[in-house]
Amino acid sequence: MSNACLDFAAAPDVWWDVLTDNKFNSGLMVLRPSTEEFHSLVYHISDPNFHSPNDADQAFLNTYYRFRFYGLPYKYNFNLIMVSISRTQSYY
Repeated sequence: MSNACLDFAAAPDVWWDVLTDNKFNSGLMVLRPSTEEFHSLVYHISDPNFHSPNDADQAFLNTYYRFRFYGLPYKYNFNLIMVSISRTQSYY
């Protein structure tokens, strides 16, 4: 694992119709604070050639950290927790 992967970690995204996804969910991220990284993020988010300005944070971060993040276990994805809870609780 490269040192760059130790600076940013996130849980994989989960979709009801896709068994695996090579992208992460921005709901839970672990990152090492860095002024240099912050300035790089600001520079890239301001560049419309780097990503679509209409994309939300998750799409931008997946583009920015492509191939440079550590994947956390699926259990840290809040979407899975919501599904598990909704299957065990009745709302009636």
